[in-house]
Amino acid sequence: MLHAHAIARKYLKRKADLSKEIYDTKVAEYNYKEGDLVWCLHEIRKVGVTPKLEKRFEVPYVVIKRTSPFNFEIALNNKGSIKVVHHNKLKPYEGVYPPVWARQFSKKLRRKFRNVRSVTVLNTDV
Repeated sequence: MLHAHAIARKYLKRKADLSKEIYDTKVAEYNYKEGDLVWCLHEIRKVGVTPKLEKRFEVPYVVIKRTSPFNFEIALNNKGSIKVVHHNKLKPYEGVYPPVWARQFSKKLRRKFRNVRSVTVLNTDV
């Protein structure tokens, strides 16, 4: 019986390592900065509508800040609510013409964080 368990553990470990390798090859980790535009995965399904025909990603969001190595705060606009989302559910915005509100909000955030970074750099030199 112990021999059978040892064999099962060996094959389970091999399968887990293979699954991890396959997952790691498919996952792309992007280094989003404050003010970057991203698409967010739309996970809520509508009743009566086939998922195949629904939009997979929602309108462009703006990255506000990175809360952890894998989570980001995003907002739909400067008045909208803030979401904390895992980086696997985000995709870089690749549109030609981003919405006007997104460009303005993105510029505003980048200016704000550029000023904050310059202040922190000055404080660390002191």
